[in-house]
Amino acid sequence: MAQVPKTTIEQWSILRAVVELGSYAQAAETLHRSQSSISYAIANLQQAANVQLLQIEGRRAVLTEAGRALLAEVGPLIDDFLRIEQRACAVGHGERVALRLLVDSVFPKPRLFNALQSLSRAHPHVDVHLREAVRLPMPEPNDRTYDIAIAQPTIGSRYGTRVADVDLIAVASKTHPLAHRSRPISRATLARHLGIEIRDIEWPASLKTQAGGKTWHMSTIESVIGVVREGLGYSWLPRHMIQGDLSCGDLVELCLGEGGERRIPLDLCFSEQEPANGAVLFLAEALGPS
Repeated sequence: MAQVPKTTIEQWSILRAVVELGSYAQAAETLHRSQSSISYAIANLQQAANVQLLQIEGRRAVLTEAGRALLAEVGPLIDDFLRIEQRACAVGHGERVALRLLVDSVFPKPRLFNALQSLSRAHPHVDVHLREAVRLPMPEPNDRTYDIAIAQPTIGSRYGTRVADVDLIAVASKTHPLAHRSRPISRATLARHLGIEIRDIEWPASLKTQAGGKTWHMSTIESVIGVVREGLGYSWLPRHMIQGDLSCGDLVELCLGEGGERRIPLDLCFSEQEPANGAVLFLAEALGPS
């Protein structure tokens, strides 16, 4: 049989305000209500719940033991209800409630996480759907799978804004034979050692190794870094992701005759399926260079 609660979120919210602020008077001032309306709401709440929730100690209103237990359970419900109201208000003003973010996996994680943290504070009602990809080419503006993309620009593309240049350097483990060469390493010498490449893998019907079997492909940067740390091969890796390994000497930058450093440009673009406003513009600005 369907039942309707005898108490309301508003009553419990007033109770929490009284407890947090310490008095009926402070709660009334903060909530912009009369003190009598605060007292009335608390009295009705206690009557409906059939339990004493507050008691006065000196000049402060404090929770009874039952009040502490019940308010601890109701608190998350109040917060959830407030978030629902914020989301409803945002939707009513034309803002979206979800945001799709497509990011190349070499984009610096601290910048990504700091931007998401700022978005969470400024737009708590927005859900984020983050998808990362390896060697991500810039998607078309009419692609419906994203709102913001940070990707590698394609030749001739004019619809992105540069947000990062990621430096890749050739490295190997300190135990690798290439790490001990002081003279520039030629391409021929490099070709005699196993190279580890980062790329999305689409398994062919029949797996074939490249000439000489000197290249392994992996679909995550973390796996490539792990394999290189173990001394199995060399690779070009984002400098910002291995700075700690370089500083402590576990990884060594290789002395190459040429091509020891590479740079990956990353641009930010918006999908043209929906106008970029509100949370989308906020996140795009937060993701940009500081």
